[in-house]
Amino acid sequence: MSRNIKMGKIELELLTNSTEFLGIGRIAVAGTDVRTGSLPMRPYTATHNGIEFDRFILDDIQDRNGGMVLRTRALGVQGQVAALLDHSLDPVWSSKPWDGRKVTEIKVEWEFAPATRTIGEHTYEGFTYAFHVETAPHEIYYLLDRATWELGGDAVGITLLRQQMGTDPRVTLHDKTSYSTSSKIGYPINPIMTHDIPRWASEQGFDYQYRNGTALIGLFAKCGLIRTIVERDAGDPGIRHFDKHIF
Repeated sequence: MSRNIKMGKIELELLTNSTEFLGIGRIAVAGTDVRTGSLPMRPYTATHNGIEFDRFILDDIQDRNGGMVLRTRALGVQGQVAALLDHSLDPVWSSKPWDGRKVTEIKVEWEFAPATRTIGEHTYEGFTYAFHVETAPHEIYYLLDRATWELGGDAVGITLLRQQMGTDPRVTLHDKTSYSTSSKIGYPINPIMTHDIPRWASEQGFDYQYRNGTALIGLFAKCGLIRTIVERDAGDPGIRHFDKHIF
């Protein structure tokens, strides 16, 4: 099921099933799609002891400063491996029940607002978004922002500009083009040299794609400890972005 909400020139699709909020589907700015909606935009986080938060209940939608806030509860499920090592440096496996039951919940606000940004001689229309998480009594140590971004609603024909270590700085995507910023080497057992790349270091601090004279730019509000992967499989309409905000 889906529901469309408009904020000025911004249109967002809210995806739900019978009981849960699945995330944000298609997004359009001034009539131009910037997401296919093939994968829901939805954050993920976990605690050190392996409680994972990947399911949401939508409680309310509120207006705020010309934008909107989705008030949700993230349902915590015990994962099978904690982000801990024992004193022998072996992974700590969960000994809790493994039936996927909810063991706790936290409050998460998804805030969206229309915005404009002038860069040089060009003014861009778009929106800002942020996640506000109330975690007590649990302690999370990162938030993984997961979304696909595709100017025009399809990866085919988009040119990506990225200055980082994992791939060529300019790549135009065709139907059979695969793409990854994860740095790999010719080692058969584990070819991944650097899985997620730090922003403002080995990875640039913004996202840039264009087609037919139109650009889609993703900016961060401030510099921070963010590690990123951008990937696209051949034939996939989406370009997957993973931005891991580490606290």
